[in-house]
Amino acid sequence: MQHPSSTARFAVMLGMEKVMLCLLLAMRASFVVAGHAEVSPVHKVVELLGEMLAKGKKEKHAEEVGFAKFQEWCEGVHAEKTKTIKEAADQIAQLEADILKAESDTEVLRDEITQLEAVMAKKQRRGRCSNRTAEEGTCRLHV
Repeated sequence: MQHPSSTARFAVMLGMEKVMLCLLLAMRASFVVAGHAEVSPVHKVVELLGEMLAKGKKEKHAEEVGFAKFQEWCEGVHAEKTKTIKEAADQIAQLEADILKAESDTEVLRDEITQLEAVMAKKQRRGRCSNRTAEEGTCRLHV
């Protein structure tokens, strides 16, 4: 079962207020015309209805104020969460780009290390040959 919207409830309450107000005015007018100065049971009912009407208006106003505050809070939280999500998405994109760059740098450095290791190995072979040549005079590498 669907619940009536707040606009529909407001319209119903407004219609009830008008009916109650007309009833109160009609009853009050009949008492004034009849000249009743004492408080009769009907007059007491009219008073109670008037008090109920005032109480209903007061509670309605309090509910409207509370709802407005709640709606403002919801909008604030929504804006904050939207901003936080966007910042997190931007950070994720930046971190993914950083990861790709680091992987690329790793490949470049791995190639450089391989080349440097080859150069070092070559120089070590030359150094050994130079030491042997000096000692034995037999080593001849063409590098």
